[in-house]
Amino acid sequence: MAAVGAVALLAGVVCLGLWRLTGATEKQPYTPDAQPPRSVMVTQGQAYSIAVPGGVPALLAAGVPVTTGQNAQSPDLECDWASGGGAAESLKVTPESTSTKATNVVGSFAAPITGRITVNCQHWGTVFVPDADDASGDPSGWFLLASTVLLFAGGAAAMSSGWTAVSRRVPA
Repeated sequence: MAAVGAVALLAGVVCLGLWRLTGATEKQPYTPDAQPPRSVMVTQGQAYSIAVPGGVPALLAAGVPVTTGQNAQSPDLECDWASGGGAAESLKVTPESTSTKATNVVGSFAAPITGRITVNCQHWGTVFVPDADDASGDPSGWFLLASTVLLFAGGAAAMSSGWTAVSRRVPA
């Protein structure tokens, strides 16, 4: 049992290191200093999210005005889309409310075309579309989950093995 615990603890530490390494290279709105991709692949009619680091509070801090609707306030998102260097066209965005629990998502839209587009919002610039058809994955999240499970299991196995060894040495 001690060997299993040691191997699991070592694997957990390795996964923690991989989490730190892969997390720094991901292009996600929650990754520090990440820049949104220049364009994203979308499918016409499908719903996609718009995200910015810091979410709605960051938009408000950047000067995006607030609109009061039916019992809620939301940022007045004025966004446009462009494809292949063409002229920008207005994008109908459904904003999150100012009281949203979403960390980075600020709104959603239905894709106007199938193809690569760039989405820009006034007061912000190019935004993330984290659920785009070609969005990068989140391998660092899997490494963090694996490290948590391995460290917990390894710690439990090592403690169990240690307790068994100590209880055999203590006279009854």
